[in-house]
Amino acid sequence: MIKTINLSMRWSGASAGRRGLAGLAAAILAAAVMGATSGLAAAAPAKAGISYDGYIAAGSVLPLSSAANKVGEPIPAPSPAMIFADPSGKLVYADDWATGATAVTAISTVTDKVLSTITLPSQAGKVAFTPNGKTAYVIDRTVPYGLTPITTATGKAGPQIAVGDDPQNVVVSPDGATVYVSAAVSQAVIPVTTRTNKPGKPIALASQPDALALSANGATLYVSEFASPSVDGVVQLISTATRKIVATIPAGLEPANLAITPNGKTLYASNYYSGSVTPISTRTNKAGKPITVCATAGFMCQPWTIAISASRAAVTRSIRSRPRPARSVRRS
Repeated sequence: MIKTINLSMRWSGASAGRRGLAGLAAAILAAAVMGATSGLAAAAPAKAGISYDGYIAAGSVLPLSSAANKVGEPIPAPSPAMIFADPSGKLVYADDWATGATAVTAISTVTDKVLSTITLPSQAGKVAFTPNGKTAYVIDRTVPYGLTPITTATGKAGPQIAVGDDPQNVVVSPDGATVYVSAAVSQAVIPVTTRTNKPGKPIALASQPDALALSANGATLYVSEFASPSVDGVVQLISTATRKIVATIPAGLEPANLAITPNGKTLYASNYYSGSVTPISTRTNKAGKPITVCATAGFMCQPWTIAISASRAAVTRSIRSRPRPARSVRRS
């Protein structure tokens, strides 16, 4: 059973965000177990008799309790759109979508207090943590494009790493040795060695890469790729050992995000403009029949983020809490 939630509203303030959120908390939190799903992150601090097991960006950062079906007091963070949890669940980073903003907010989930505001070279995009939680890699999604490493213990940002033009997504290998960044306009995936924070040779693609996912053993990198919103996209399989494409799998219109089931048997691609989700067998590298999210795809139904429940491998949620960031589309 695959379920979908499409939230096409903006929340401009904490009070607006709190209205109606309590009723959604239990359903939304099922999607939050992967760490960050378009405004959601999972964590599990306990306080005042209530266990908060998720956070949502809604004008500020709001802790959510699925057990109590309650929303906690707002945590001040300016204009967050997405929240990213470290592997321990004790730290989350919230981005800032305000015009001209160039920072992320670090929040302790133990105290629900802001730890620091970390300045970046440009506006924050996606965030990925190393498995040991010591370093966060933050995409600088506006000019100057790049990737900024942050030491989580101190909240200090290191020098920006060059990762091509229009970086979209970032993942860290299971062994923590390599970071991969999809650079849309550069039409490439950029590998970065975490020991030196130096970029390697770009992995060239035919068109724009977007979402990234890694197999559990780190041997295969899955990359969604599309040429334009009117042409079906694909999912590329790249061997991380050779950094070569080994298979190309068809998907829908603009496969925006990818998620792998806990058993590693199925990869799901959310097709933003098709209003569908494509299941892909990781054993055969074949796409199954697309799963319709809505009969008519459009602004009110554009599957963007997808996450897999750790306890129920067959359940996914696709969340769209804000319009997707504007991005370039290169046409040949």
